[in-house]
Amino acid sequence: MSGFSELIGSFSRTREYIREFFLFGCNRRQGFQGSKGRTYDDDKRRAECWLEGYVRHEDSVKGRQVSLSVDSARVPENPLYQAYRAKSFNDNDIHLYFFLTDILAGASEPLELSEICDRLSRYSDTVYDIQTVRGRLKQYAEEGIVKVVVSGRKHCYALSGDDFDSFLEQFPGLENALAFFSEAPGFGIVGNTLLRAGGMKNEHFFFKHNYLMHTLDDEVLLQLLTAASQKCTADITIAGEEKKVNAVPMQAAVSVQTGLCCLSAYVPAEKRFRSFRLDFIREAKTAAPCEDYDRLCERYHRELSRCFGLSPEGGGEDAEPLVLTVYAGKSEDYIVRRLIREKRCGSFEDLGDGLYRLTFDVVDPEEVMRWAKTLICRTVSIEGGTEAIRRKYREDIRRMYEIYGGDADDAVQ
Repeated sequence: MSGFSELIGSFSRTREYIREFFLFGCNRRQGFQGSKGRTYDDDKRRAECWLEGYVRHEDSVKGRQVSLSVDSARVPENPLYQAYRAKSFNDNDIHLYFFLTDILAGASEPLELSEICDRLSRYSDTVYDIQTVRGRLKQYAEEGIVKVVVSGRKHCYALSGDDFDSFLEQFPGLENALAFFSEAPGFGIVGNTLLRAGGMKNEHFFFKHNYLMHTLDDEVLLQLLTAASQKCTADITIAGEEKKVNAVPMQAAVSVQTGLCCLSAYVPAEKRFRSFRLDFIREAKTAAPCEDYDRLCERYHRELSRCFGLSPEGGGEDAEPLVLTVYAGKSEDYIVRRLIREKRCGSFEDLGDGLYRLTFDVVDPEEVMRWAKTLICRTVSIEGGTEAIRRKYREDIRRMYEIYGGDADDAVQ
């Protein structure tokens, strides 16, 4: 019977653990859908080991609930980076890594594959398959650990001359740059790993609004950006959906208010652009090249200039420009400043007597309406858009009136 281990073989599985236990549901045992019985206990135990010191337990009549409690402005290192270090390695992985780097470090000149295999046999009592060694050297070359020297038909291998100490000497201030980058949004795990490799820590930079959980989406984001850089489509697996979606990645957009990251992409099967929440994407893989990528990219950026939120194409092609008239009192300059700041691609007019007009000629007026509802007590009139949008707005007002101030029950206010 195998014993318990904190390590697992797939980061995607690690990501699921963290999201299910702490970020999405703060689940109790009976509400967890990922596994049952002993498997559940091991999964939760692993996550608690990775995040020791940040796990909070709350007991109630319904059972124990676990969640994360982190003050992002007081931690010099994102605790969720521990999840990236939970990947397991077998004995063969460890042996080959150290043997190969020792052999290449001790060589005075690049070595051929056959010579490397011979020295491996002398290093250990194991005879490694030549294809296994070739594949491992290819992997190390892609990661920058090994460089390939081509001489005629021969492929020789040598240890890369790039090392952390030489970079510190070559680039003054690199340590501070890495410390900042280690906690910056988007691939901060890279800066954190380099800091640790050099035996350093972030002691200078703290972020008041640091959205820690989005680091779990970086692996998916890397795959999507790789597909975009290669002008390829990507096969995307969405949480809760059985079928994979084939899409052409255009851009990753990050909310400055919530840190939420979304992918803007063109879906050929639907012949339109869509936005996907990155934390809902379980897996992404680069697929076939997209012959129309440049044309789609031009179309996307053309529509982006008329995009209020994340939807570059939202079915509002026949909509009229949406016009909001908003009231702000004499002592409410902060409301006026907010209108100017948050109007984005809309236009702003001062009509006098405390009235202000906002006009939005956008591809998806529905996105504007979600924002307009935050001004619901100051909205004087709504014109344009579509009749469906205006009708929905009136219906929402009516329902709110019934819930909070209707005549059906005067006792409820």
